[in-house]
Amino acid sequence: PEVVSKVWEYIKKHKLEKHNFTAELARTLDGLCGQYDRLVVVAPPRSLGELDTLLTPQVKKMVSHQVPKDLTGASPPDLWRALEKVLPTPVLA
Repeated sequence: PEVVSKVWEYIKKHKLEKHNFTAELARTLDGLCGQYDRLVVVAPPRSLGELDTLLTPQVKKMVSHQVPKDLTGASPPDLWRALEKVLPTPVLA
């Protein structure tokens, strides 16, 4: 019971931190809108879904692609492979 309570509190805290991060990212992207031509969003599927609900219509218009993958531990070659289909060739050169 006490262990379950502590685990549940940890889970709630972690979810809140993830939500706060995602909300801050959405606000930052909105504040920078107009400073980029297009936006490729890469995030784990659940985070991508949550971010999509928080993006303003102005930012959503800038999103050219969404990549539902967790690439946080990916090496640079793995990142390029994951993004090569959505990024123009000159960007990858």
